Amino acid sequence: MKISIATNFDSALIDGVKDYGVTNLFGKLTDDFVGGGLETDLLNNIDKEKIAGHVAYAHKNGITMNYTFNSPCLANDEYTIHGKKELANLLDWISEIGVDSITVSIPVVMRYVKKYYPNLQVKVSSSVCVDSVAKAKRWEEMGADCIVLDPMVINRDFEVLKAIREAIPIDLELIVNNNCMYECPFLTYHQSFMGHSSRGDDKEKPDFDYCYLNCSYKRVSAPVNYLISDIIRPEDLKFYEEIGYDNFKIIDRATPTSVMINRVKAYYHRYFDGNLLELIQHYGYRDMAEPEEFINNIYIDNRKLDGYFDRFRKEKCLRTNCGSKCTYCYNYAKKAITINPQFQKHVMEKVSQAIEQVENFGSSQALVRG
Repeated sequence: MKISIATNFDSALIDGVKDYGVTNLFGKLTDDFVGGGLETDLLNNIDKEKIAGHVAYAHKNGITMNYTFNSPCLANDEYTIHGKKELANLLDWISEIGVDSITVSIPVVMRYVKKYYPNLQVKVSSSVCVDSVAKAKRWEEMGADCIVLDPMVINRDFEVLKAIREAIPIDLELIVNNNCMYECPFLTYHQSFMGHSSRGDDKEKPDFDYCYLNCSYKRVSAPVNYLISDIIRPEDLKFYEEIGYDNFKIIDRATPTSVMINRVKAYYHRYFDGNLLELIQHYGYRDMAEPEEFINNIYIDNRKLDGYFDRFRKEKCLRTNCGSKCTYCYNYAKKAITINPQFQKHVMEKVSQAIEQVENFGSSQALVRG
């Protein structure tokens, strides 16, 4: 097992995970020309000096460093003279401080790196949605050293997982705790939104995350959606290892040190006894309550999910009329998930108000949290 984890650039994180299968950290500057897969307002303020020191400390402990270069859209700046200079400046610095690899989403950026920075390994981001042999082959042909597969589709399709693993000789990585809803129709737009809103430019940043608000409402109003998702429980890693997968990725970059250490230990030991939400709760997205409030008010009993994953190894959800003809996840949710009704009502009201503000052309976009 090789585990790649999001880093908050705390040295204590390295100390806490170095003995538990972690081989790679991934992260980035709070603001840079490229941007990434999270907005910046919930991240620590990370500068170049902090990253350089973190890279050195990771190497000292036998762990590599990946810089996330994974915004899916640069507004075509990657084709301009100015954009190429900005990319070169950032890549020069990344190389100088000893970063081992970068994660990319844009094909031409991958080609720049493979041509001019052969010292850097290139990992393909999950944001490009590789969910087939054909897509994986195209990225391999362009020079990818590793591909992070699209968790929203691929994590529960063992037929396709097997086919990709058999056809593609390079490393393939699976995100285990993404906790996005299965086949989310907002995915492409949401990735683009986060990429643009995390870039270090002078453009006004939106003060809401419309996509996440919608998904938050669905999860809280119907907690079964925590299961109708792309999560992989620690106990279920063995099924992926059996078909040749041994690279697993734990998110996200805003996760507190102690929480991330506990997540790593759970996946390393392939066992967790407690509230599964502690492993899958997002910290890097804006919501109408703090992450700890969700964990304190929603309980997903991981032990009551034993055996839950067996069905997905045999059947595909893609053709299933979920909630109508199939109630499999609903039945498990009834026995495994409990939610504080007062908290549920409060969050649903706050999120509904926020969504209404965003959708109203005549109102301010500013949202009040809390």
